[in-house]
Amino acid sequence: MGPKAPVTEEDFFRQPLREQINLKHPLVGLADLINWSGLGASMSERFASSRGRPATSPRLIAG
Repeated sequence: MGPKAPVTEEDFFRQPLREQINLKHPLVGLADLINWSGLGASMSERFASSRGRPATSPRLIAG
Protein backbone atom coordinates (compact mmCIF):
# COMPACT_ATOMS: atom_id res chain seq x y z
CA MET A 1 0.00 0.00 0.00
CA GLY A 2 1.25 3.41 -0.86
CA PRO A 3 -0.08 6.95 -0.51
CA LYS A 4 -3.43 7.69 -2.08
CA ALA A 5 -3.40 9.44 -5.42
CA PRO A 6 -4.60 13.05 -5.22
CA VAL A 7 -8.05 13.69 -6.64
CA THR A 8 -7.63 16.12 -9.52
CA GLU A 9 -11.29 16.59 -10.40
CA GLU A 10 -14.17 17.65 -8.21
CA ASP A 11 -15.48 14.69 -6.23
CA PHE A 12 -19.24 14.82 -5.70
CA PHE A 13 -19.03 13.34 -2.19
CA ARG A 14 -15.97 15.26 -0.98
CA GLN A 15 -16.61 18.96 -0.68
CA PRO A 16 -13.73 21.31 0.18
CA LEU A 17 -13.57 22.28 3.86
CA ARG A 18 -14.36 25.93 3.08
CA GLU A 19 -17.74 24.78 1.75
CA GLN A 20 -18.48 22.58 4.78
CA ILE A 21 -17.98 25.08 7.59
CA ASN A 22 -19.80 28.29 8.43
CA LEU A 23 -17.24 31.04 7.83
CA LYS A 24 -19.26 33.40 10.06
CA HIS A 25 -18.89 31.12 13.11
CA PRO A 26 -17.06 32.79 16.07
CA LEU A 27 -14.43 30.03 16.24
CA VAL A 28 -13.47 30.65 12.62
CA GLY A 29 -12.90 34.30 13.49
CA LEU A 30 -10.92 33.33 16.58
CA ALA A 31 -8.66 31.06 14.51
CA ASP A 32 -7.77 34.08 12.35
CA LEU A 33 -6.84 36.14 15.43
CA ILE A 34 -4.38 33.63 16.92
CA ASN A 35 -0.73 33.94 15.93
CA TRP A 36 -0.19 30.23 15.19
CA SER A 37 3.45 30.53 14.13
CA GLY A 38 4.32 32.44 17.31
CA LEU A 39 2.44 29.94 19.43
CA GLY A 40 4.25 27.07 17.73
CA ALA A 41 7.63 28.71 18.28
CA SER A 42 7.01 29.34 21.98
CA MET A 43 5.66 25.81 22.49
CA SER A 44 8.66 24.23 20.73
CA GLU A 45 11.06 26.14 22.99
CA ARG A 46 9.29 24.98 26.12
CA PHE A 47 8.69 21.36 25.11
CA ALA A 48 11.87 20.52 23.21
CA SER A 49 12.78 16.86 22.91
CA SER A 50 15.57 15.05 21.12
CA ARG A 51 13.74 11.70 21.11
CA GLY A 52 10.61 10.37 19.49
CA ARG A 53 8.63 11.57 16.57
CA PRO A 54 8.20 15.26 15.68
CA ALA A 55 5.67 17.22 17.68
CA THR A 56 2.13 17.80 16.47
CA SER A 57 1.34 21.40 15.54
CA PRO A 58 -0.44 23.48 18.20
CA ARG A 59 -3.18 24.35 15.72
CA LEU A 60 -4.00 20.67 15.23
CA ILE A 61 -4.02 20.12 19.01
CA ALA A 62 -6.33 23.11 19.57
CA GLY A 63 -8.66 21.93 16.83
